[in-house]
Amino acid sequence: MTIVQPDWISGLLGGLMIGLAGAIFLLGNGRIMG
Repeated sequence: MTIVQPDWISGLLGGLMIGLAGAIFLLGNGRIMG
């Protein structure tokens, strides 16, 4: 059984995960740099 997701859902999830990873990366970077 295959689950077919609409493009906007996968796009939204992808953007959310990338944004979350970016925010964590920037926060970590800011702390490391001081």
